[in-house]
Amino acid sequence: MEKIEKDIKINEDLIEDQLSNLTSKVINKSLEIKGIKKYNLTGELIYNIDNIKEECNKREGANLIQFIMLILNEEKDELLIRIYETLGKDFLLNKLYEALQIENNGGAIKKSLPKKKIENGEEIFVIEDNDNERKTPGGVLFTLFKNDQESRLIYKEITKKENKSRTQRKKAYKMFKKLAL
Repeated sequence: MEKIEKDIKINEDLIEDQLSNLTSKVINKSLEIKGIKKYNLTGELIYNIDNIKEECNKREGANLIQFIMLILNEEKDELLIRIYETLGKDFLLNKLYEALQIENNGGAIKKSLPKKKIENGEEIFVIEDNDNERKTPGGVLFTLFKNDQESRLIYKEITKKENKSRTQRKKAYKMFKKLAL
């Protein structure tokens, strides 16, 4: 009985992944048709910032946030909503356009963080080379907020709340798993 339940769960996860992948493809195709996103000859994604500005100027509130999430393929809606409510539409859009310009120029490379490694029985920290790893478009946008003089403190406060709620969700999930066993 347990094996059947595990197989069903695996199939559900597979179907969910396939549906998510298909949804993403449909959204990207519709953004291509609207002239928001396109791919150059080498297959790199290019954002049409003029068309994006035009679409963003037509939108407000939740509609604007959803549109930005679609463009960036971003899932952190709460964070974008807080930024919108705290810093305003103009500030958010200026940083969005800046992030898209960075993406159009090749993107931003992720920072290498030291990783713990055990070598000859000793713990050492090494920095692995990740020249090919780029930040996501949303990651570029959030980095711009974090590094901006005007928004740095506000961004820290917003992300503190985000991290706290994420921690609370993880704790609740762990408790749920313990109770389920």
